[in-house]
Amino acid sequence: MDRYSPVTDSSRDDRGTLQKWYQGDYMDIATTKLGHMDKNNFEEIIAEFPAPFKPAKKVARKVRDVLFPIWDGALFTGTFEDPDIMPMIEAFNAAARDSQKEN
Repeated sequence: MDRYSPVTDSSRDDRGTLQKWYQGDYMDIATTKLGHMDKNNFEEIIAEFPAPFKPAKKVARKVRDVLFPIWDGALFTGTFEDPDIMPMIEAFNAAARDSQKEN
């Protein structure tokens, strides 16, 4: 199977970094996901994007920064008191503008 082919339940590709999101108990999975959202470890995840999705890396980084900001020197994983979605919308709009510039 090609590494970047769509994966069905009957043919899961166990080589990918995200596969670790499905291994272990709840705490193992939560700890793995938290570690992957760290700025440096997140690069390992987006490095696995197939070539046709290279432009999506930029928006993935922006969305990650919006959802998991650094507060008091640590990755914030709580719930925002004011669920302002404008930073998320701007991340997607910026990615769309960048994509148009590249084409």
